[in-house]
Amino acid sequence: MDCSSTSPWGWVLFSGGILIFLSAYFIWAWGLPKYKKILAIIAAVITLSALGYQWVKTTSALDPVITFIWPEPQINYPHQLSPSDLLLINQALAPTPLWSKAFIYFGYTFCPDVCPTTLTELSKLRTNTKHSFIKEIPFIFVTVDPERDKPERLKEYLSFFGSNIYFLALSATEVKELSSHFGAKYKIQKTDDLGNNLIDHSADVYLVNNLGQVLTQFEHPINQNSVESFLLNHLN
Repeated sequence: MDCSSTSPWGWVLFSGGILIFLSAYFIWAWGLPKYKKILAIIAAVITLSALGYQWVKTTSALDPVITFIWPEPQINYPHQLSPSDLLLINQALAPTPLWSKAFIYFGYTFCPDVCPTTLTELSKLRTNTKHSFIKEIPFIFVTVDPERDKPERLKEYLSFFGSNIYFLALSATEVKELSSHFGAKYKIQKTDDLGNNLIDHSADVYLVNNLGQVLTQFEHPINQNSVESFLLNHLN
């Protein structure tokens, strides 16, 4: 879904309003002296130009380019993953073999808005919390754009969001299979002005344990306070 364009009905209404205005205006101005007609035409042009500029400015502000968020399916938790899924997670968390819980997120490094916002919120959570067990929960970023998100780029990108963050750079087939087990979805939507693909994708964060169970999902937009509250009430 692309939210970057103004609704065509808005332009129809705007154009219709302009025609009505011009018709009424020139009917009124028809009986004026010649020099007043010229002044009336100049005034009409200036007024319409100002209205047109304000219309474009307003509609552009109301319709920014945003990423489509896939609706999340309703899954009963805890949800058991397959042994192969758990193997992939353990591979990503090899530097922290004693992990018990982990956050998992499906995104891509070229994401213009949702991914950096989500990663920032989770980074704030681990920075601001006073509870050590929350600080120690690792984070796995699963790229849905394996063609562009190579390991070197993923390392550089994730380094901006703190430590204890890992990634899975899988093949396209592996990403599709793993994401389906979480109920996450993604789809290449279009190419932007620079020739880069924009990808619609699920935006929730999943919490898994070392038994391969998905314990819950935190819905987008992620709020560090609500995540912390859940962790304290259910895991502490």
